[in-house]
Amino acid sequence: MAEEVYGLLGITAAAAGISCAFDILRAVRSATGLPPAVTDVLFWLAAVTGMTAALLYFNGGRLRGYEAVGAAAGSVLYFSTISGSVVRLFTVIFKIFFDKLKFICKILLTPPRFLYKILCRIFRSEAIKKNKKGIPDEFKKCDHVVYDTK
Repeated sequence: MAEEVYGLLGITAAAAGISCAFDILRAVRSATGLPPAVTDVLFWLAAVTGMTAALLYFNGGRLRGYEAVGAAAGSVLYFSTISGSVVRLFTVIFKIFFDKLKFICKILLTPPRFLYKILCRIFRSEAIKKNKKGIPDEFKKCDHVVYDTK
């Protein structure tokens, strides 16, 4: 009997952990704007791996009826108690994290963008000197620089 209770409680805790992973991925999706398909695939990979590991650890890989009840109970307990708080907390954390990451990337990408603008100006002015008719097609991609072609 103790072995069954141990398995039931272990599967209940594993299901609550998987439900928490679902909420964390929901927070990532809302903070980043990822498509739901990406987070769904990540969730199902985590859920299958987590539940398989829990079944192997707590019951030697045998699936019993009480474990399905334990999994349902773990999810219901999690979603009815702390799910909303976890989603709000992780949404704030991920928004702050991704805002900081975006700022760092902006700082790191400023020198290459500046170099790109300088090179576009140089090559455009050279192309205009060689071709009096105007700007060749291969340099029209640099549309952020305004030139007088007269």
